[in-house]
Amino acid sequence: MTSQDSFNGHSLFLDTSYGITLGLLDREYRWLEFEVLEGQKSSEIIHDKINIFLEKHQVDIQSIDIFVLSGPGSYTGLRVSQGIAQIFELNGAKVYSFDIFKVGIILSEHIEAGMKWIFPAFKSELYIRDVTQDEGELVDESAELLDKYITHGSNKFDALSKLNSRQLIKDYAPRVFSEVKNRSLRDEIFYFRTLDKEFSK
Repeated sequence: MTSQDSFNGHSLFLDTSYGITLGLLDREYRWLEFEVLEGQKSSEIIHDKINIFLEKHQVDIQSIDIFVLSGPGSYTGLRVSQGIAQIFELNGAKVYSFDIFKVGIILSEHIEAGMKWIFPAFKSELYIRDVTQDEGELVDESAELLDKYITHGSNKFDALSKLNSRQLIKDYAPRVFSEVKNRSLRDEIFYFRTLDKEFSK
């Protein structure tokens, strides 16, 4: 393989917010691989899956960009993809990270007006945020849900929601990833609470 061949412009997508979504994209941000893995511990299989993708498509790991979804989602799950991204970054890879609300901004024309994000926030709470707003709120999970919702991945609100942003990322990958790269996004993890509130009794 020549040096020109090794610089192939591939990108790896990691999402461990709810379950595992992995993808490999070509230089035009078209999917070569897109796989959703539910009910499996990400730490046990994610390395093998990445290796399978790279070997199958003969991708040089030194030449890829990494895109990581930075939340919201499971606290433990988010740490997995962020940890992998940091390892890639230490070895010279370019890492981009973005929270799911950026997808709502980038693909706003595909999201119906008045929709609200909804996510399980654990601790008997849920997180709701208007798509057009910069902040949301934690409410009791017994709250009445009467709006039109969008969520991400397979979680308890998937069936209730009219849209799932995992599907939007899959369907509009070139738009999403090119925009994230153009903006050089490196968002920090978005979690529902500060650590002192998360781990308080």
